[in-house]
Amino acid sequence: MRTKIPKKLDEIIGGDPYRFLVQQLPETAVIMFDHELRFFLTDGPSLSQHGYDPDMMLGKTLDEALPAAAVKKLKPSYLEALLGHEIAFLHEWNGAQFDTKMGPVKDQKGQIIGGFIAIREVTRERRIARQVEELGSDLEAAQINLQKEKAKLKESTEILTTFFDHTNEGVIVVNMHGEFVQFNSIAQKILGLGKTSLLPKEWQKHYGIFASDGVTPIKEEDFPLTKALKGQVCRDIRFHIKNPNRPDGVLISASSSPILDEKKNIIGGMVIFRDITQEVKKEQELDDNRKQLFHASKLASIGELAAGVGHEINNPLSIILGYANTIERELDKQEPSKQLLKLSLHKHKQAVKRIANIVAGLRTFARVDSEDNQVVDLSILVPQTLELFKEIYRREGIQLILHHSHEPIPVFANFGRLQQVIINLLSNARHALKGKEQKIIEVSLKTEDSQAVLTIEDSGSGIPDDIKDKIFDTFFTTKASGEGTGLGLSLVLSIIRDFSGDIRLKKSDESGTTFAVRLPLKLDFEASKVHTHPKKTLRSYPLKVLVIDDEPSVLEVLTHELEHLGCEVTAFKDASLALREVTEKPFDCVFVDLNMPVMDGLQFIEHFNLIPFEQKIKIFAMTGGIHTDVSLISGIDGYLLKPFDTEEIEESLSLVWEQKNVA
Repeated sequence: MRTKIPKKLDEIIGGDPYRFLVQQLPETAVIMFDHELRFFLTDGPSLSQHGYDPDMMLGKTLDEALPAAAVKKLKPSYLEALLGHEIAFLHEWNGAQFDTKMGPVKDQKGQIIGGFIAIREVTRERRIARQVEELGSDLEAAQINLQKEKAKLKESTEILTTFFDHTNEGVIVVNMHGEFVQFNSIAQKILGLGKTSLLPKEWQKHYGIFASDGVTPIKEEDFPLTKALKGQVCRDIRFHIKNPNRPDGVLISASSSPILDEKKNIIGGMVIFRDITQEVKKEQELDDNRKQLFHASKLASIGELAAGVGHEINNPLSIILGYANTIERELDKQEPSKQLLKLSLHKHKQAVKRIANIVAGLRTFARVDSEDNQVVDLSILVPQTLELFKEIYRREGIQLILHHSHEPIPVFANFGRLQQVIINLLSNARHALKGKEQKIIEVSLKTEDSQAVLTIEDSGSGIPDDIKDKIFDTFFTTKASGEGTGLGLSLVLSIIRDFSGDIRLKKSDESGTTFAVRLPLKLDFEASKVHTHPKKTLRSYPLKVLVIDDEPSVLEVLTHELEHLGCEVTAFKDASLALREVTEKPFDCVFVDLNMPVMDGLQFIEHFNLIPFEQKIKIFAMTGGIHTDVSLISGIDGYLLKPFDTEEIEESLSLVWEQKNVA
């Protein structure tokens, strides 16, 4: 059955609507020829991408249009098509892969009147099937070309019908009244239903058109064809189709555009769509695989950290114990040396801060990240990450050097995944230094052209030229068996691209290798949120403070510190008793530990914030754990990470004092 074309549309396209529609199929090249192997239809825009000149081919025979070598190779297939045989094969051109189909073109009586060739690029699809890589394919809505040479409508109908039955895209064309002009067999196969005389307002119920969630019905004004009739172009819009013929549902990707006449008036609309159900499922599988690779990579890093961190903490502990013995012996003397005592206490504090820095690094590494991105300050993340591995590398004779300005460098990323990028790049640099006398890894952090730039340079032997193009391939490795999975750089590349960034091999020769990571800066980052210490202008704070910690020694030390700063302190080991106290006596602020028996800190904070105090009482959380991200806790005014010193306590008190004076 032939499709009837409205008169106005017929006049514009010159009686040949099918030549016009063929050229709207994305990424598909079309060639048609007669019994003399003479080309009488070519799709110019698509053919040009395949290395052909459509203007030079049109009207010429195969022998005239192509080189002799190509004719010798292709002519048997052309003749097979004219004999009524259908041929399908895959070929490559300029690194891309193409699905090629050839077959006969028949008239209404079944007589062969010529042959056709349909070429479609399938590089992405083949890549997914071959190595399960990221999927995603954007349908390109090609420009509508309404000025095509006239041909007989009868002959064109058979030509287009034959072609449409050999394409993988659904194609629907409507006129300005929303009536279907073309509805190919693929569209019917995907939707589960054929064309109907129903108006657009009834399409949703008839075809079962829902949003990609499969639940929300799509309104008439949001249909791609409705938008096309209003002059809008839509690309890669996803819908869920579910109807009696499609009970399990199918996910489609649709692109649409208006059809214009010579005066740029809209005379119809066209939508092209395809089934992406399996494609999306493979995308999810790929995402799951990437998460498993990330987790495996992080576990490998934890194994490396175990020995190094233990050694790094034991050293300052030995220093603390040694100087504690020195202080004890000196105090036993009748006239102890103040100079020696001050020196011993200074060394004691330095060792404690050294351990505190290590614990801070472990906090960043052990934190449990969500899948969401957030603002991450590289000026904090990079130094803390390097501090974790500094001792491991030092014991291997590797100098780990960091160059940065200490200014905030905010990017929008995922904290844990970005940290794994740094760890993997450091691991590769460390491996490159094996056998070298001079072992140096230099890490630089700066901003440039609204981007954060992180470079990691090693003094190794460089990467051989013959493998530089393979280093980002999945499972590629130069390490010996058992030394690596080959997941490092492929995982790094995937993570950085997720953050709209880029990583490049900047340099690699006999003097070493340099990788550069670029990420867009978070320009609306508020610098005022950066943690800074207050000015030491007030050393006495006459405040009433409630302190809660189940560790007696910590409770005693914190009480002494607060009393030294002029506070009146009430201390509790039991949070439930402290909660009762805070309702009976007035306090200016509360310091509460998070990890306690009976009632923990989080429970106390929750109950505390339900009490209707006459005046605001600030509450500060305290923790020595490495798994808790205190900055994410709601209902607190600040926090202290153990071990903390007098300056950090004073910073919290200054906030309370400022509020009290303002009030």
